[in-house]
Amino acid sequence: MNYPLWQAGDSFSGWIYVLIHAVFTVSTLSVFGGGIYLALAESRKIYSLSPEYREFVKRATGAVLFTVTVPGSLAFVSLWVIYILTAPGTAAVLSVQLSWMWIIQALALALEAATAFVLYKSAGKTENAGHTDLAWSFAALGFLTLIVTNAALSFQQTPGIWTDTQKAADAWFNASYLASLFLRSLVSIQMGGVLGFVGLSLVEKSSAKDEAASWTASFVMYPFFFLPLGLIWYYFTLDEKATANIWTGFSGVNTSDFSILSRLVFLSVLGAVSIFFFAFVGGALNATGFKKPMAFWFIVLVLLTSGVTEYTRTLLNQPYSISGFAFNNGIKISDAEELNSGFLAKARWSVVKEVTDENILAAGKELHDLQFTGNPVSAGFVSLDTFLKEAKTVQDYLDFISIIRWGSENNIYTQNLPPFFGSDAEANALATYLAWKAGQYEATPEQTGFFAKYSANPASVVQ
Repeated sequence: MNYPLWQAGDSFSGWIYVLIHAVFTVSTLSVFGGGIYLALAESRKIYSLSPEYREFVKRATGAVLFTVTVPGSLAFVSLWVIYILTAPGTAAVLSVQLSWMWIIQALALALEAATAFVLYKSAGKTENAGHTDLAWSFAALGFLTLIVTNAALSFQQTPGIWTDTQKAADAWFNASYLASLFLRSLVSIQMGGVLGFVGLSLVEKSSAKDEAASWTASFVMYPFFFLPLGLIWYYFTLDEKATANIWTGFSGVNTSDFSILSRLVFLSVLGAVSIFFFAFVGGALNATGFKKPMAFWFIVLVLLTSGVTEYTRTLLNQPYSISGFAFNNGIKISDAEELNSGFLAKARWSVVKEVTDENILAAGKELHDLQFTGNPVSAGFVSLDTFLKEAKTVQDYLDFISIIRWGSENNIYTQNLPPFFGSDAEANALATYLAWKAGQYEATPEQTGFFAKYSANPASVVQ
């Protein structure tokens, strides 16, 4: 729950995490859909008859290769770096509980990159029977990645009986697994079409380009009609808290602090519809004019939609990293009662172990950093600061802390924020620090002096 060398804290923007996660999502979904797209593209009769068409297929293969190897690999590593810097407690929980999933995924990504490279180097030849089989193998690897990634993400939201049994099979086949896999498979097929459009933008005008454009558009458009079915199925697999958060936002979408989730749902749906019409108008109806600038904006639209959707998925799981098992600050529910009697003394690497009048600001900052900055995405109703805008005194802050304190009556705040763990003195320290940080508490010279020493060199004030 506390680590000595890293913690980015307030200096890190949650949108960086969202962007990188969007890139990773797009790259992992591109493999299965891209493999199917390339295999079917090479199976068409026109492949052996048209050099222009074979050039288009090679360009599309290059788009798949680039997506998997460069942004995909970088995003995979970057996500772990972000978790380590911003949420080391969460990273520890996820790496231990899902280690077998991450190992399979890493191996699959390496095989995908190697297969994509071979696909590209051998693309565009008329004797393509073996090459088509390789494309199908690439799609199979992509589906393996899809299965594993989906298991890890859906497990975090709906672990089900795993919280009691902690068996791998129970983690894998969780309540939302099939619905989520269905949705991701549809989007993956769409991504095959999106990368096909990238390939189209790199070839000159020809009858083969016109013919390929309408066929490519079908990869994006047809799965779209099944997305509502998948979304409804997925919705009914979520727990009541997650669905309640969505509808709470809808009921006060213009004014409520909880409306960000509802707005993100709107944006996600709008993005999916926009992708459909972009493929229809920009591709199927205007194949000749589909050039590099259009492909660029198409990719931007896909990344934005992916980012918003992943942001929505992340917020649905608040305040947990694994629902019902561990909060997004890395604290396990099984440790809650013990920590509630005194948090700092049990934090392994904490500098301040006991609250005094002199170290109260430093103690408050440690409590804040350890309990309320352990989530890479901190915005809307998952941010502690959101609910403290009207607080004017230390007592106001203390009153709110008592509302979210572990053991308090369940309320809308504890449904979205991790609870506060700690003694009365620690609650007062957190309230004092928050008030001082907002300019609503005048600290003594001894308190500011200790805090300055703590900030400059925490080791110098170790208790």
